[in-house]
Amino acid sequence: MEHQGPIVELSLSVWTREVDTCVEVDKIILFLLRMNTVKKLHLGYLRRIPLDVVMSLQQLTDLYLHDSGVHQLDTFNGFSSTTTLTIDDIIITRKTLAHLLSKCPLLKTSSLFQQDCLMYPFDGDRSSLIELFECLPMIENLIIIHWSIQCFGECDLPRKLPISLYNLKYICLYDIHLGGDYHYGMPFLALLFRACPNLKKIKLSTYTDEEWNVGEDYSDIQLNNLNELEIETLGDEKPELKFVKLMLLKSPNLEKIKLRIYTSTMVSTYPIMSETDSNEESDVGEDFSDIELKKLIEIEFESLGSKKAELEFVKLMLLKSPVLKTLRIFLNKEVAEDEELEMLNILLSCPHASPAVEITLHRDV
Repeated sequence: MEHQGPIVELSLSVWTREVDTCVEVDKIILFLLRMNTVKKLHLGYLRRIPLDVVMSLQQLTDLYLHDSGVHQLDTFNGFSSTTTLTIDDIIITRKTLAHLLSKCPLLKTSSLFQQDCLMYPFDGDRSSLIELFECLPMIENLIIIHWSIQCFGECDLPRKLPISLYNLKYICLYDIHLGGDYHYGMPFLALLFRACPNLKKIKLSTYTDEEWNVGEDYSDIQLNNLNELEIETLGDEKPELKFVKLMLLKSPNLEKIKLRIYTSTMVSTYPIMSETDSNEESDVGEDFSDIELKKLIEIEFESLGSKKAELEFVKLMLLKSPVLKTLRIFLNKEVAEDEELEMLNILLSCPHASPAVEITLHRDV
């Protein structure tokens, strides 16, 4: 090693199956250990990540591990300074993953992009989803793909976590399936929301192809501190409508809403309600009659279409938002130019609770 001067950030990815590579990686880490200046470390495509060596980097604040193997570590003492940890498709047991998270006492931000097929079985490994969250008492920002949740077994979830994640301010959940009785869908969201009373921002990517159990008791979910809600959605109209309604009901202090809508040949342009004949009355207003958005100042729609139900929902949001300042709409590519002009005229002329709202329409790029 001939490098002179401190190394603060290093990215090391080695695409090989050679066993000798592990020895070379160990040498590089040992060199970094002698310098003891690395704060950000990115390791990928390694047969084995030498956490027993990496943990000696006492200045390490950011660690990103991907597409590699991590063996069980009985002597692993953790990362005493690490505040940000990203796990992306590493080969690891549930027990070792939970152990790794529990040994980061200052962890504030964690991203788990883990495929369930990479969580290989281990004798006596009974680590549960509850234990996973017990390893994150100080977490403030959490990003999870649904496969990471599913890694921890197909077991019934309790109604509440044994701990509360009071420090959690931002959560991002990808590919959450709301349909049916899938217990890592709506039951998981309810479990998590009950444990996070201080959430400021939620970003969700959801999909559904059937009804979810809206009859469950969600009265103990209160997202009173939530300021920003972003939902990406693809699915059947009515289940998605119920989910949007529930999120708005539980978030009375929202200031910003962003809805990103994706379409397919199986769903309508925007999942608000079943497509109706133009002569039929929309029941969207009735469905959302108990919604109050008294602090909402910004709304953004993406991929909005020109169906009546979609416009009715937008008009409803205008009626429910007395301090709204901005309504920004990005139209999907199927909306014709004459339809765009007609939509703008309708929205400008319909009743607004806020006299100062600015309405703009744009094209998806």
